[in-house]
Amino acid sequence: MRVPVLRSGVVSLAAVALLGACGARDTDGAGESCAGGTVTVLAASSLGPALTEAGAAFRESTGCDADLRVSTGSSTSLAGQIVGGAPADVFVAAGENAARSVVDAVDGAGEPLLFAANVAALMTRDPSVASVGDLVTARSRGVTVGLCVSSAPCGALADEVLAKAAPGSTRDLIVSTEAPSAGDLRAKIMMGEVDAGVVFASDCTGVASPVRCSDIPAAQNSRVGYYAVALRADRASQELVRFLASPDGAEFLGGYGFLAP
Repeated sequence: MRVPVLRSGVVSLAAVALLGACGARDTDGAGESCAGGTVTVLAASSLGPALTEAGAAFRESTGCDADLRVSTGSSTSLAGQIVGGAPADVFVAAGENAARSVVDAVDGAGEPLLFAANVAALMTRDPSVASVGDLVTARSRGVTVGLCVSSAPCGALADEVLAKAAPGSTRDLIVSTEAPSAGDLRAKIMMGEVDAGVVFASDCTGVASPVRCSDIPAAQNSRVGYYAVALRADRASQELVRFLASPDGAEFLGGYGFLAP
């Protein structure tokens, strides 16, 4: 059963093909005013710092004089809230599965648009942890390790990294505590509640001593894509999705550690 959310709208494939033109105006809502109003965004927590500061760049790039109201959490949890009727204009998810679950259930949701990517990194405040392999013996050394829950995109990514970097180990043998989202795990490490963990590379932006981040080798790493879904046909919602996938959006997000898709 598909759930109606506000007005219906679709991000057309023809419009997606025009994303190379920065600040494109030929949207489904092109006849509508884009002045004033607020776009309500439910977004993956790893995108929180970037999207919270994206308003000015969005308005400058698109000419759309609208504010962004951003709420963050685990993409999986947010998808469930939207399917359950939570009000939102745009959904921005880490991982295609969460985005697709909303598209499949919500009337008028546009197709998920891939606009960025992320990889895993090792965040630690304990100098004895220099690689993912060090997490395997961390507990025996009194070092606490945190991971996102497996149902969250950051947790699924951590599981993939552990399988590659430490074959035969399991999260049950490693983890001391689990966090519901990437933002929660980052906060636990930054506040000293946890000594180390596998996070998104973008979470390392702004990290300062005694916390540090280490790259995870490509052979042991994995990528997660970020997808934007317009849930309404109004011009402001459509413009935000297009901004995220535009050159201006890519440059802005790059400043927060996100990669090209």
